[in-house]
Amino acid sequence: MNSRIKAVRKSLHLSQEDFGKQLGVGRGVIVNIELNRAEIKPLFIEHLCDVFNVSEDWLQTGDGEMFVMTETSAIAQLCKEHHASDLERKILESYFKIDPSVRNQFISEFLGDMFASRSDTTAVDENESNELTQNAFIEKELEVYRRELELEIKGAEKSSALPDTKHA
Repeated sequence: MNSRIKAVRKSLHLSQEDFGKQLGVGRGVIVNIELNRAEIKPLFIEHLCDVFNVSEDWLQTGDGEMFVMTETSAIAQLCKEHHASDLERKILESYFKIDPSVRNQFISEFLGDMFASRSDTTAVDENESNELTQNAFIEKELEVYRRELELEIKGAEKSSALPDTKHA
């Protein structure tokens, strides 16, 4: 198991010190674990798996995949691949936390006829239609957040350009 802990650290490109900090232990603890000089407690294993999304089965036995793909980590991976901003990642995570029936109802009411008047007459299956509707919704939401951020930035720039009246 000690070598698998080291493999986790290396796959995350973390130094022993940084790896330890994220786990709440010092570099020395990580060194001793990696060199098989310390007993690994079950609580430490559980914590390591929680912090880094590591499969406990893999860590204990070497079977399966090193990392557990959670919904949040899948979204993070997707956002990384598409160079999405932190705000875009948060929007996607929030969107998928909404109950699917509520999402579908909201999308159909909010975007109702958006795809009904397609110029081509090819049939679109329900999955493709739902995907297109969800993508359009996400794009619309991103545009709203983008505008809000631009207004916030402009407001911050204006307030920083005002003279400091405290010293007058």
